[in-house]
Amino acid sequence: MLLHAVSQRLVFASFFVVLLSGMGCYQTGPPLGYVEGTVTLDGQPIEGLTLRFVPKGNEGTTSYAETDVDGNYTARFTFRQEGVLIGEHDVVFERPIGADERGIATFPKGYERRNAITTVVDSGYQTIDFELKSDFEHPSGDRRRK
Repeated sequence: MLLHAVSQRLVFASFFVVLLSGMGCYQTGPPLGYVEGTVTLDGQPIEGLTLRFVPKGNEGTTSYAETDVDGNYTARFTFRQEGVLIGEHDVVFERPIGADERGIATFPKGYERRNAITTVVDSGYQTIDFELKSDFEHPSGDRRRK
């Protein structure tokens, strides 16, 4: 009888542990697409560039990414979660820290403004590459540079 009671407790405890561990795996929140890619400036990879995926109409959370030494990035919805809200986004690029020391003094300021580049993020995984140009002119005609 004692063995039967211990067995029942072990089965119940095992079930409870499995139930709780599964709860942590369930993803909640808005639907996301998973975005990675490469950013180049005049055909050369650009390191340390910050990208912001800003939902059109400011409807939702902005996702961020930073390029590595090869210009590669993976977008993050939060610090712990990769992804970008599904839909259309303005992509805003922020000049790399230390750009002057690395010879990127002419990084086009037009890329740092909204409505310069837009992209659509779908569900699932996708690669979105950006080929930036030094002579970029923002659609508003403003060619300010730092």
